[in-house]
Amino acid sequence: MSTLPYQEGIGGRGKAREPKGGRDPSTFHAWGHREYLCHCHGKSSPFRGEPSGAGCRKSARGAFYGGAPNFFNKEGLGMRRFMVFVMVLVISFFAFADLLDEIRARGVLRIGQDAGYMPLYGTDEKGNRVGFEVDLAKKMAEILGVKLEFVVVNWDGIIPALISGKFDIISSGMTITPERALKVDFTDPYLTVGQTVLYSTKKYSSAPRYSDLKNIEGLRVAVQLGTTGDEAARRLFPNANILAFDTMDEAAYQVASGRADIMVVDSIFAQFMAKKYSVLEVSGELLTKENLGIAVRRGNLEFLHWLNTFIRWARTSGLIDQLKARWGISAE
Repeated sequence: MSTLPYQEGIGGRGKAREPKGGRDPSTFHAWGHREYLCHCHGKSSPFRGEPSGAGCRKSARGAFYGGAPNFFNKEGLGMRRFMVFVMVLVISFFAFADLLDEIRARGVLRIGQDAGYMPLYGTDEKGNRVGFEVDLAKKMAEILGVKLEFVVVNWDGIIPALISGKFDIISSGMTITPERALKVDFTDPYLTVGQTVLYSTKKYSSAPRYSDLKNIEGLRVAVQLGTTGDEAARRLFPNANILAFDTMDEAAYQVASGRADIMVVDSIFAQFMAKKYSVLEVSGELLTKENLGIAVRRGNLEFLHWLNTFIRWARTSGLIDQLKARWGISAE
């Protein structure tokens, strides 16, 4: 191959030099490669796939492709980053904005609950789900134009079940807490309740006050495992013997049968249990104040927005007040 007579003093990073007498076709390779001035070493270097030096490699490639942005230079790196960003946006859109459409296309809204928390939800003697939240969910399904399916799981596993996709939402008297909000998204509150004391009139002739109970050594306190009542009992009664059960009914029965001294529970359920068991009464003193909300898998912002719209409508239309009156619920 002949050598190109390069002109001295012509700058440029990895640019091919034109011969004084014009281009010599014999200097081109079969691939269309030419010789280039190596900016790293200050001498010509034939570009046969790999020029000498990393800097030469970048310069040669840029020159070979006419200096246009490509995936091997700085402009190409920016292009790759932009393309990755666009792909992430597209994937995120289809992954997260689709649950509402998915439910309507499926024709079924799947709701996660535990066994029972009357009068919010439970099962009647015919095996049908009943209660305040069940009626609220029925209206929700009616507006969506879908059927309802209730998936019953243990309370301590209800959030993992939602995350794994066993159902679409949790409508199960769940208190909105910062710890739970790290795992799921919550709607606006639909009820405000508080933890209170459920006691037996066989043990206490008058309603016991928290100030009288908090320091009793070995006080037997029944709770449902993993609830805010469980957390409140352990925090507010440090000297007590906490008895945790899988369901609210089991825990309340311990007090009714004398196996526990008191139960720490949501005020709504306490009132219901006082009607169910003649020996049980509610102290009337709220130990905490809590908001109940519907939980959704994180990232489903379109569906979350729709649920919040539904809750606001249910409040302003009077539906929530009607259901509270129907089920004897005293709550904000």
